[in-house]
Amino acid sequence: RRTLRALRSRRRLLKIGLDISAALAGPSGIRFYIEELLAGLSRVGQAHRFTLYTAFWSDPGRLEALRLPRESNFRLLHRRVPQRLLLRAEESLGLSLQEMWLRDLDVFHGLGNIVPPLRRLPSAVTLHHVGGGVDAPDAWSEFYFTTLTAASARRAKAVLAVSDFSRQEAIAAYGLDAAKVTTILEGGPGDEFQPPDAASAKAPVEWPYLLAVGAIVERKNFAALVRAFRLLLEEEPGLPHRLVIAGAKGHYAPALEALVTELGLGPRVVFFGPASRAQLVALYQNASVFVFPSLMEGFGFPLLEAMACGAPVVASNASALPQVAGGAAVLVDASDPKALAGAIGGILNDSGLSGTLRAMGPARAAQFSWLKTAEQTLAVYEHLLKS
Repeated sequence: RRTLRALRSRRRLLKIGLDISAALAGPSGIRFYIEELLAGLSRVGQAHRFTLYTAFWSDPGRLEALRLPRESNFRLLHRRVPQRLLLRAEESLGLSLQEMWLRDLDVFHGLGNIVPPLRRLPSAVTLHHVGGGVDAPDAWSEFYFTTLTAASARRAKAVLAVSDFSRQEAIAAYGLDAAKVTTILEGGPGDEFQPPDAASAKAPVEWPYLLAVGAIVERKNFAALVRAFRLLLEEEPGLPHRLVIAGAKGHYAPALEALVTELGLGPRVVFFGPASRAQLVALYQNASVFVFPSLMEGFGFPLLEAMACGAPVVASNASALPQVAGGAAVLVDASDPKALAGAIGGILNDSGLSGTLRAMGPARAAQFSWLKTAEQTLAVYEHLLKS
């Protein structure tokens, strides 16, 4: 009987490899997903063993910036090889040179859109978006987000999509069997993202404002928002608000700055730059309206952060945003500046609507859980080894 119990216990133990390389590129939605999923797995996967795998040549200090689990059932396996050369070689050969380092595993999961062409190990891959990963791609980004992502989705035994929109896009774009593509929604924001109270920080700006968050790249559609803001000021000349855009200046920043000048908005549009988590919380909590006009999001985490902080939200009705919003935001055709302006003005001029949205947002955000994400991800691993 002891032997039988030991065998059953051994069967329940999974040795799981997780490719965390995509988190090393710096702060991003994918890095946040990886860090939070690992934290969730450390809580729900105590019966399993996890190998956090990465391969890169230079700047090993990048690993130190990541929030990685320290539990004894997690280990880090770093191979000092040039990742770009390695991935190109594998794709050319059609086999994985990395598999020699991954022998003591049951399953391997690529957390950042790609997985190598493994022959022995069953593999899963998380797709965060299909296309649109980089707005102004160089040759490497094009290879990673187009060639490698498509190949990984086709060869992986299981594909995890972070929204129903991403799932349908993947099935259509890569011709996948729908049965192997599972939607596993991301979890919620950290505990610091919550509605304001007496102890909450004041906004790091001094005037009432509309808020947008995201890197200044074309798909974020900030040009339509700037035009909508101009229309709003024309309709309400006494409006005291400014438009604050918090995010890194991507390739589209010069064009957006030129548009602001052309429309005569000058200091009424504030380019805040990248914000720390504490600054983001304060910005969300004190915003009159949060506007998320993006035209393509695989999930759209700023939308969830804003709702968790009780900000009234206007968002695009495109891509994954309606699923994430879940009825707790005003959704519009964000390609139409008039529609955006009307929705923003409607909230500013209707305290009842604003109050309703402020109450609905935190309740909606609370429905997202990283523990649930981790549990569903573990279930995929278990299914892979049974099928």
